[in-house]
Amino acid sequence: MKLSDLTSLRQRSDEPVMGYIQRFREIRNKCYSLALTDAQLADIAFQGLLPQIKERYAAQEFESLRQIVHRLSGQEVRPFEQRRNFQKKVAYLEGSESDGEEEIGLAEWVKGKKLISCPFGKKEPETFGFDTSKANKIFDLLLQEGQIKLSQHHTIPSADQLKKMKYCKWHNATSHDTNECKVFRQQIQSAIEQGRLKFETPAKSAKPMKIDQHPFPANMVNVRGDSSQTKVLTS
Repeated sequence: MKLSDLTSLRQRSDEPVMGYIQRFREIRNKCYSLALTDAQLADIAFQGLLPQIKERYAAQEFESLRQIVHRLSGQEVRPFEQRRNFQKKVAYLEGSESDGEEEIGLAEWVKGKKLISCPFGKKEPETFGFDTSKANKIFDLLLQEGQIKLSQHHTIPSADQLKKMKYCKWHNATSHDTNECKVFRQQIQSAIEQGRLKFETPAKSAKPMKIDQHPFPANMVNVRGDSSQTKVLTS
């Protein structure tokens, strides 16, 4: 079992919270190599709850799976009615406050795409298999290569429009930055484990990589061209 098995787990429409958390624990117990804190597990489990339950408790933070069961075990399972596709606040960011709006990912992975090579591999052991401080640039690369796509009404604002405000490209939200987005980090990690994405460890060189200066260097190969080779950013 891998991290992707946890992040893809969802509460069934007729399933009580306690039953869902029990299934989550059973999957977690089979993920022997994962090193996650109780709070991280609670955050992943919360993302799999039914939308109407997440919406009601979006402003709260949970420190453990037991705390989720304690607070939510009495919730009724009712049909969910979608409200809208854009929100300013999301509740999963550590240390942030929320106005209770429902969190919805407004970018998604494109199925059937070939494995691509990404130049942000880790140099030393970390929780994630990539440089989390490069998440914003990883998003740009994945979007450029057609690995992810934006929803119909999701337009990434320009730097002038943002005026130095924090902005998450994955959620189209202004409550946090893409580099801080835990959900997007988990999406990247899941893609690595599923073999859809690989990362290169940057080679030692006196010449800095151009990716640190501009997200799309002039020598990037267009994913929509005729070449079938794996796309790689070069220095």
